[in-house]
Amino acid sequence: MKLVLKITLLFLLFLQNIHSFSQSNTSKYIQEAHIVSTSWLNDMNEGKVGKCYKNLSNEVRILYDSISWCAYAIQINKEFGEKKKRLLTNAEFHSSLQGMEDGFYVTVSYDAKFKNTLLFKETVILKQDDQAKWRILDYSYEYQLKQDDDPTIKEK
Repeated sequence: MKLVLKITLLFLLFLQNIHSFSQSNTSKYIQEAHIVSTSWLNDMNEGKVGKCYKNLSNEVRILYDSISWCAYAIQINKEFGEKKKRLLTNAEFHSSLQGMEDGFYVTVSYDAKFKNTLLFKETVILKQDDQAKWRILDYSYEYQLKQDDDPTIKEK
């Protein structure tokens, strides 16, 4: 009976350690991805669009050539103006995303303020590549410009 109790206790301790290890890795992934996404967004705002293109995931770089993507990024910077502030609102780890293969993904959301906007919410989805490096898989945003007569929030 004592042997069964010892084995059961050891098994429960083992499960607890696995759970703790998993949670600490998830937190680590979220922290790493948050740092990468903030750096990438700051580079975008500073006009370092070539550097930003290099940090896109392979899935995105297959869809967009560097010239087109960089031209679009420059256009966004002109439209919204200088960044005033950016605040993290949410960050979540996912082992899968709809339509994507299983892997390590982190979604990071921010509220931001730009010179020409009343409202700006942005979301970056990152994917860890086969070299364990976080890459930008998606960037989307909702905004309302200051001079915009249309009160609806636009999404891109």
